[in-house]
Amino acid sequence: MELMLSSDSIHSLLLVSPQTYNYHKILFEACEHASIDFVWLDERPFASTIFKVISRKLNKAARKLSSGHYLARLQAIKASGFNPSHILVIKGESIDPCVVAFMRSIFPGAKFVLYFWDSASNLPGHSQLTRLFDVVASFDSYDCQLNGWQYYPLFCGNPAEFRKPVISSVGMVYDWSFVGVVHSDRLVVLDKLVKSSNYLNGFFLYIYFPSLLHFLYYLIVSPLPFLRLRRYFRSSPLPPNRLRSVYGQSTCILDIHHPDQSGLTMRSVESVLSGVKLATTNSCISRDVFYDASRIFVLDRRRPSISPDFLDLVPSPIPESVDNLFRPTSWLLSLLSI
Repeated sequence: MELMLSSDSIHSLLLVSPQTYNYHKILFEACEHASIDFVWLDERPFASTIFKVISRKLNKAARKLSSGHYLARLQAIKASGFNPSHILVIKGESIDPCVVAFMRSIFPGAKFVLYFWDSASNLPGHSQLTRLFDVVASFDSYDCQLNGWQYYPLFCGNPAEFRKPVISSVGMVYDWSFVGVVHSDRLVVLDKLVKSSNYLNGFFLYIYFPSLLHFLYYLIVSPLPFLRLRRYFRSSPLPPNRLRSVYGQSTCILDIHHPDQSGLTMRSVESVLSGVKLATTNSCISRDVFYDASRIFVLDRRRPSISPDFLDLVPSPIPESVDNLFRPTSWLLSLLSI
C-alpha cells in the first residue's frame, strides 16, 4: 500500500458503493478534498430488507432484478456529459456482469477498480465480476492470497472522534470497552471475557440487537451467555456523542472480528490511529504496518483475557507516514492508482 500524492490523472470518478454506516459520505469528502469530480450510485438499488435477503440467498436473481435500475441510471449519467476517468465499485453484491459490460461500452477510457470491504464468503456471486475489472482489491488478506487480489486495508474514517494524547491507563474510567452489534460467536467471547475481567477500572459493554429476530435467534443458540449478559443488551445504537465519550475514557477498545474473515474492521484502524489501544481477536493485525505490541493486544478467541501488563503500557506513537496512508483522501487516491 503506497501513498499517492497527486490526483492529476484521477480527475473524475463514478463511485458505486453501498450505504454502509457513513462510509460513502467519508468517500464523498475525500473526493472533494482531492478535487475529484464524482457521481455516486448506491450499490444496493432497493433499500428493503426483502431485497437484502434475496441478494444473499438468491444472488443471481437479485443481480438481474437490479439491472434495469442500473442501466437507466448509467444512461442518464452518460447523457449528462459526465465521463469518468475511473470507476470504483465497492462490494458489487447487486451488480450483474451485464451492467459492468455496459459501463465499459459507454466509458471505454475509464479504469475499473473493484474493492471488497467484506469477505468473499459473505459475497455470493463475486466471482462473476472479478474478471471484468482492471484491478481487484480486498481488505481481507486471506481472500487476496487465495485469489491473487491486491491486499488493501480499510481507511480510517473518524480518528478525531475519540483521539486522545498518548497516556497510560492511569485515570481511565474503563480498562476496556466494547460497543457493537451481535453476530457469530460474539456473545460467547464476550461472556468469557467478562468472567475473566478482574481489572482495576472494570469495563463498558454495549451489545446492540438490530431486530427482534436477532434477539430471539441468540436466545436460542447461546442461551447461557445471553442470560448472563442481558443487562448489557440494547435495541438501538449508542449515540455518537456517548460513543466518543466512552472511547475517550477507555484504556483499550475491544474488537471481536467475524471468524470467517481476516480483514481489519474500521473500528480496529480508527482505534489504533486515534492513540487508543486495541484488543482484538484478529491475529492478522500483527502483519499490518501499524502493528506494535505496546498498542495492540491479540486475544485468544477460545480463552479471551486482556493482560493487565498490556493495559499498563504506554503506547508508542504512530509514525506520521503510516497515519497518512489510512486518511480517506490518501486511501482513495492510492486505491485508484494500483
